[in-house]
Amino acid sequence: MDGTRFFYADAVARQVMQNQLVAHGSTLDDVFAVAQRANLALAAILRAFIDVRDQ
Repeated sequence: MDGTRFFYADAVARQVMQNQLVAHGSTLDDVFAVAQRANLALAAILRAFIDVRDQ
């Protein structure tokens, strides 16, 4: 029972998220694309911070 309840809870959360995305004309791929751009921006900021800190 412990192993399956998390599976069903995750499935419900995923379905709710998917429904909200579709309702707003977006997809999960759109979310991943935004997350990827945010990660790239943060990486550049961290790289610049490390470079300045090390000088």
